[in-house]
Formats: sequence, C-alpha cells, structure tokens
Amino acid sequence: MSASSQLLLPLLGLYPFDAQRGHGSFVTFSLTSTPDAPREEHYFWVYMCHWEIQVGERKLAHSECADDQIDAAVAALNNRRLNEILLNSWVKEEGLYHDAILFFENDLVMKLMQYQNAVDDYALFMTRDPAGRWIRYLSNGSILAEAAEG
Repeated sequence: MSASSQLLLPLLGLYPFDAQRGHGSFVTFSLTSTPDAPREEHYFWVYMCHWEIQVGERKLAHSECADDQIDAAVAALNNRRLNEILLNSWVKEEGLYHDAILFFENDLVMKLMQYQNAVDDYALFMTRDPAGRWIRYLSNGSILAEAAEG
C-alpha cells in the first residue's frame, strides 16, 4: 500500500536516544518525547543508503568512514530534537533519484542518499510506530506502510 508522507509527522519533535551503528553502515535509534526519562515511542532504522552526518558545514562522518568516526557521529544524534524531514527527488541522465534529510536541533543534519544502482524496493529508512506498524521510505520515492504483525 502506497502511503502518504503524513505518516512521518509523528516523528517531528521527538528526541533520538540509544543511537548506534548497526551491521555494516546501518544506523538505528529510538525516539522519545521525554528525553529526561526516555522510553521508545518510535524506532528509526537507516537502512539501504549512503548517509552523512554534519553539524553546520562540518561533516562528522559518512557511511564509509572508520567505525570509531561513525560511532562518534551517530552518538551526536542523541537528545537532539528532530525538527524536520525533507524528502527529495531529482532527475539525472541516469534516472530518477531520491534522498531524505533529517534536520535536528543545533544545526545537526543527517542526509540519507539512495544507492546509485538501488532497486525500487530498497528502503532508505524505516520507522516503527507505537502500534508496531513499519513505515518505509523506498528508493523509488514511495512510502510504504505495513500493518503490525499479530
């Protein structure tokens, strides 16, 4: 089922915690509305994409950096309010491309960029809502919502 970007609205205003590098260049974090006593309200998984994290003009790390550099950059996401999510598409000679940009407080930005040879169903990111439903932003620019199991 193709879904609307409005499904991402509940993420805005939440604070990441427990941000960490996963397998390969995956990044995961939980999101909470109560940063002083965090409990997971949403889960966020940066999945099949290139990514970079920067503060202002200073790049902290990207998906191909050394593990220690990635770990430090990913940790910088913790407790910074997620203010905006920008979903982009653009046309190049090679085809149509998509990305997502997450804007956090204090000028921290995480850019998620589609792999050059991505197949349509690669998820740049996925988020799980409190009801257990997965919402995926795919490399073809669509948003897919899957019903919770059970």
